[in-house]
Amino acid sequence: MKKFVNPHPVVADPGQLGTAKTNRENMHNTTMAVDSILNSPLKQSHLADLSPKEKATNYFADTICEFSEFLTPEELHQCLVDAMESHYRYTKKEFDHATQLRDLIGGAF
Repeated sequence: MKKFVNPHPVVADPGQLGTAKTNRENMHNTTMAVDSILNSPLKQSHLADLSPKEKATNYFADTICEFSEFLTPEELHQCLVDAMESHYRYTKKEFDHATQLRDLIGGAF
């Protein structure tokens, strides 16, 4: 008969006062929470072994796989173009700021 009895403890025993409240509070306690995918030892070790180029390729492949069901190839291509243009504008703005700062400093370079 013991093999049919659940060996795990009861989550909230109605016979014990405060058990349900404590378990409910612990369920919402996120002080020890981690991202289950990025912080898993398997993912960490896999990423650590890859070069930046391999990581970028994997991230691009993941993005394509995630959205290819919902977007046409043309739409995916436009997303890539939009992302590149956004990245260009951001880096150009930073470059322009650095150039202005260099020019303000003068001949220090």
